[in-house]
Amino acid sequence: MTWLAVLLLPACYTESRYQDDLAHALCDLYDECGYLEALGVTTKKECVDVMSSGTLECEGYDGGSASDCVDGVETLDCEAHAEGQWPRACNEVCDSSVKVED
Repeated sequence: MTWLAVLLLPACYTESRYQDDLAHALCDLYDECGYLEALGVTTKKECVDVMSSGTLECEGYDGGSASDCVDGVETLDCEAHAEGQWPRACNEVCDSSVKVED
């Protein structure tokens, strides 16, 4: 892959793909941590269907931050999640996103 392709890769990470990837990453984490029933679902597939059913409304969408957000969620473990840890990049996906305290 050329350096130009590497630079353009985050720009190709669409809001739709972000929403789908984030739903999968969160549902994997929630399943691992035993949270699915608390969300009112019994399978990861149901979780993903619920989490990805809406449309992301995002002003100032940043594909690079979105990709980093999903990567960060994929590395969270149950203990970190229970302690309220959240990838900083997730706060930077949308200009109008709710900011989560570190």
